[in-house]
Amino acid sequence: MNTAKPPEAKTSQRMVKLKRIDDDLYSELIQQTQAINPYSGTVNFLRGADPQGVNFNLIEYYSRLRLLFGESSRFYDSWKGAFAFVFQMDVINGDAQQKYLLLATNLRGAFELRFYRWVDGIDSDDLKRYFEPFEQELSNRDMKHIDLWLHGFLKGANQLIKHTKIPNFYKILASDLVAFGYLEGKPFMHHYKDRDIFERESAKMKAKIESYTAVKWEAPLVDDWLEIALPS
Repeated sequence: MNTAKPPEAKTSQRMVKLKRIDDDLYSELIQQTQAINPYSGTVNFLRGADPQGVNFNLIEYYSRLRLLFGESSRFYDSWKGAFAFVFQMDVINGDAQQKYLLLATNLRGAFELRFYRWVDGIDSDDLKRYFEPFEQELSNRDMKHIDLWLHGFLKGANQLIKHTKIPNFYKILASDLVAFGYLEGKPFMHHYKDRDIFERESAKMKAKIESYTAVKWEAPLVDDWLEIALPS
C-alpha cells in the first residue's frame, strides 16, 4: 500500500500524526475505511460556540487551509460544499498505531471534520454504514481535541494572513445561494434569495475575477507531519 510513513513515536505517547495527502492516495485509501459517526455522544462537529473564540466564516476557513496545505481536494459535495482538504492521520497509543483519514470540509455554511478508520481487507458491507468511535483508540473526546487543535492552528495563521497577498478566488455554495471569495485583496460574500439572480450574478463575478491577471498561490506552508498530543 502506497501510504506516507510518519516518523517513529516514543513508547507510551498518545498522539496523532497528521499529513496532507493528494486525491489519488485518498481515493485509494478511502475504499478501505470505516466511516466514524461524528455525532455520537456529546460531540457535534458543526461549528457553533467555540470556547477558544475561533469562529471563522467560509472565506477564512478556505483561505487559511489553502495557504497552509495547498489546493482543495475534489472530494466534496458540489451542491452543499465548496472545498475539502484530505489528510492521513496516524493514531498512536504507545506501541499501537492505527491509520485513519481525516476530511476537513464544509457542509452548507458549517465547517466539519470527518473521520475514517482504515481497515485492511474491509468487508464491503462496512463501507455502507457508520461506526461508533473506537473509544480505546480514538474516542469522542480525542476527536473533539483534534477539532479544537486544528482551529487553534488555523487561528495562529492570522499574522501570516496579514502579510500574504491572497489571490483572487471564487467559490459558490449552490444549496444556499451563496457566493464568496477574494477580489483584489478584499473578501466578499454574497447571499441571494433568488436562484436565477444567484446564477446570473455568479457568472458575472466569475468572469470578472477571470479577467484579472492571475496571481498564483504560494507553495503550501506545511508539507510535513504535524503532531497533536492527545489527552491521557
